[in-house]
Amino acid sequence: MQRSAASGKGAANAARPHVAPDHARLAVPCGLLGSFFCGGVAGVLRFQVLGWVATVPPALLLCGLAVVPAVDDLAPARQGLSTECDATDVDSATLERRPRRRGPDLHASSRRMQNLAG
Repeated sequence: MQRSAASGKGAANAARPHVAPDHARLAVPCGLLGSFFCGGVAGVLRFQVLGWVATVPPALLLCGLAVVPAVDDLAPARQGLSTECDATDVDSATLERRPRRRGPDLHASSRRMQNLAG
């Protein structure tokens, strides 16, 4: 049984236009992947030479970088504002979150209903 030239992968590929890669858009993910790989290799080499002490500076750096978002997340709670967000907390004109004062426990009534039903 012979196949005709029109059937098969050749005909399907001939009908598709050639898609060229966008090198500018590929630069960012490839750079991230390359940096991740180089950092992993550097970490292994540093660990082989210095031992577990080599893990302390990167750990301190990561902890230092994590402090800023943690403080930002805790600031509204210290001021008595809610850190929760729903659709009514967003200003539609600026798309920014509006601070909301803590109110009564909104889930208390649903818990009471579950207790009555159960």
